[in-house]
Amino acid sequence: MIGYFALRKQFTDVSDKLRVKTLIFSSAIAFILTFTLVAIIAVINLYLVQLVERLDEPFTQLRTIAFGITDVILCFLVLCVMGWIVVRKTAKVFFSK
Repeated sequence: MIGYFALRKQFTDVSDKLRVKTLIFSSAIAFILTFTLVAIIAVINLYLVQLVERLDEPFTQLRTIAFGITDVILCFLVLCVMGWIVVRKTAKVFFSK
């Protein structure tokens, strides 16, 4: 879904020949880069969650739930933006003329 919204304006020229090798290679590179970024962001997120838990020891149940929901939403937004950027840049590199 992110790929569609990120690339819908990028492919305005239609050619007779579909470059399947380039499409597969760019998709694989975009997947690898996105997966690497997800792993890095997950490690940073876990470190920050542990840091917050150590600094603010008496977490109530309501604050724990609010913190968890906020953390999931922010992490999801960051991953969507990073995926958007990776897909756009990868497509631009492989399909620019």
